[in-house]
Amino acid sequence: MRAVNVRVEAKDTVQTYENFRGLLGAFRRACIRAGISKDCKRHQEYESPGRKRRRKKREAEIARLKDKLRINLPRKDPMDLV
Repeated sequence: MRAVNVRVEAKDTVQTYENFRGLLGAFRRACIRAGISKDCKRHQEYESPGRKRRRKKREAEIARLKDKLRINLPRKDPMDLV
């Protein structure tokens, strides 16, 4: 399992986070952004080398398709809306 540092600063806890729930929510969101929960779920059980290879291949294919969509989609020009 990889080591990940998650940091939530609570300088002005009274102003920024009204209560403990707000601070806990900020920590949870920081963990999600860092990908900790996804990594923990993946390491819950042993993943064989073949399964890992297929998963990586599938993830690469998804990333390629997303990049292809980003390139092909025209960007909306703000001046067209006026």
